Amino acid sequence: MSDERQPAGKSLPRRAASASRRRGRIPLVLGGAFVFVMANISAVVDAFHHPEIPYLDPEHLIVGGITGFISAALLAGLDYHLGTLARAEERIERLEALTAICMYCKKVRPASVPSERLESWQPIESFVLRRFDVRFSHGMCPACQKRHHPET
Repeated sequence: MSDERQPAGKSLPRRAASASRRRGRIPLVLGGAFVFVMANISAVVDAFHHPEIPYLDPEHLIVGGITGFISAALLAGLDYHLGTLARAEERIERLEALTAICMYCKKVRPASVPSERLESWQPIESFVLRRFDVRFSHGMCPACQKRHHPET
């Protein structure tokens, strides 16, 4: 694993994280084309069934405007929820890549490394430093302080 640190909360490889972001959004051109089609659908249908009604009839403009606005609102809601879903998928991928931790010495092994290799086990502090942008300072919880230093 490289010594390069990733930003906090970003534990996925760059390729997986960027693919996740791409999946979650609707391209602007595609969304605009959808709204355009929905806004004009009434006029297009009338052009075939009632050719005597002009394409830019005021009724078509009103119905098309309302239909386009509703389509845009629904598309924006869909885009928002797709973004939420992509973020949830990214979080699930991070959580599924759980790290093995030794129950005795608390050394950890990344999920991608075979457990038989002794050098794959590393102190938890160095593992966390490499994956997240955090700094450790030493401290002692009150229970350990009472157990190890009862005089204080």
